[in-house]
Amino acid sequence: MENFLEKFFPEVVERHHERNNYCMYDYSGLADFTACLYAGGFLGTITGAVLSRRRGRRPSILLGGAGYLVGAVMTAAAMHLPTRILMGFGIGMLNQVMFLNTILLIR
Repeated sequence: MENFLEKFFPEVVERHHERNNYCMYDYSGLADFTACLYAGGFLGTITGAVLSRRRGRRPSILLGGAGYLVGAVMTAAAMHLPTRILMGFGIGMLNQVMFLNTILLIR
């Protein structure tokens, strides 16, 4: 974690205050970086549910995989918040299609 923070969030390392174990890194940019993945996952889950109901699993799996792949490549190239949202979108869509549809399949 320390190497990641030093590379991408050096201001967090500079302002690091060890107040307690629950609030070691008081920086909203780091929280936004993490929250974008969850926001994209939420959007991907909703989109995956609608798409898999209307078009089937195959287009949902292809779109979710493509979203994750593009988001992962873009995150590796340049770390920006929209790329994390795209990666979360792919994860959420694949989660909905692969896990929820399989478990909750009603016949």
